[in-house]
Amino acid sequence: MADIFAALNHLNQKMQGGGVNIIEAEENLKTFQKKLPLWKRRTENDNFANFPLLDDCVSKIEDVSGIGDISVPAELKQAIATHLDELAKSLDGYFPTRESYPAWLFSKSLVDSAKIALRLLGRKIFPSHCACIKCMTQPDDDLWFQKRFIRSIKPFLTRENKKLNEDTRAWWQTLQNDSSTATFGEVVEHLFQVIPGDDLYMDAGPERCRTCAVVGNSGNLKGSHYGALIDSNDVIIRMNKAPTSGYEEDVGSRTTHKVMYPESAIDLDNTTRFLLIPFKTLDLQWLPGAITNGSNSLYSYLPLRPKIKANKDLVLVLNPAFMKYVHEVWLDYRGKYPSTGFMALILAIHICDEVNVYGFGKDKDGHWHHYWEALTNKWLKTGIHDGNYECKVIMKLSEKFKLQIY
Repeated sequence: MADIFAALNHLNQKMQGGGVNIIEAEENLKTFQKKLPLWKRRTENDNFANFPLLDDCVSKIEDVSGIGDISVPAELKQAIATHLDELAKSLDGYFPTRESYPAWLFSKSLVDSAKIALRLLGRKIFPSHCACIKCMTQPDDDLWFQKRFIRSIKPFLTRENKKLNEDTRAWWQTLQNDSSTATFGEVVEHLFQVIPGDDLYMDAGPERCRTCAVVGNSGNLKGSHYGALIDSNDVIIRMNKAPTSGYEEDVGSRTTHKVMYPESAIDLDNTTRFLLIPFKTLDLQWLPGAITNGSNSLYSYLPLRPKIKANKDLVLVLNPAFMKYVHEVWLDYRGKYPSTGFMALILAIHICDEVNVYGFGKDKDGHWHHYWEALTNKWLKTGIHDGNYECKVIMKLSEKFKLQIY
């Protein structure tokens, strides 16, 4: 009950305040209502990620007892399901649907015009750091976010930002047992003879409203019908080999940034940015050749493609210093290193004004798998990444109104 009341209090806070209008409040309410059936299904499958107090209690009992995974009594799960059903009915009764209003009230053109007008009015009354209704940074940010969000950290390797200090280099070289004898400085110099190396997206200000979708690969996207919503964002970040063809209704069709590493690299169209996450020097050695005439650096823990299709003028490389910052500051060094998805999410917080998150975490039955693959291993875990801790940080960011989880 405490977790459910906390969720309701969180919704209540999102529907109040000087910067909230009726359209935004209605969207927040509908998003919350859509989550209730998902929470119920997860609870029935012993997945309590949406109930952190209960989840923490179960984890502590497992640790103390030493007997491994325990099952929550069926009576308790039924009680939670009943509360969620009653809450859904209450919300449906207290808040009418859009269908009960005149159709013109929620037409796209009117909604867009109203949002612009309310945004401009809000900026007159409440000075803002961006042109969105809500911004990533606010004057009243609490200490938890202030301690972690370090704006001075540069997300990308650039011509002006290409050196690693000793601590960062030592941390980075342990990620995948970097055995290269090449000099980092020389490798990066050669890299920037091929890719631009400009400092992008550092244009935050009162005139910018950049909306971003970070699209994970979770099986929970199946049947979500989020495609059009995802495609409505300015920036759409996807990871690794995730396909869109054949899954457009659930995941959308647009991609502006594809986050990959050499072992996961696929061909891209000429308008999509390839964002490389380098885990070792070999990755930086492989890149220039792979996007031009073919690479000779092919010996990794998996065979590497000698060449991929990608627009070399749109290539970006994540800064190892930023990777270490994510691991150290946001995850307290949990897991060997952050997952690709979590690094992409923290990157979005740094370069966007509004962040919307899709396809993260387990599916509705509590399993980890990709939306384009059949579930063959129900016991699959998150490997070297601490998926549960990453999920808790993402939920915390949602509670702090820094992102919207779908």
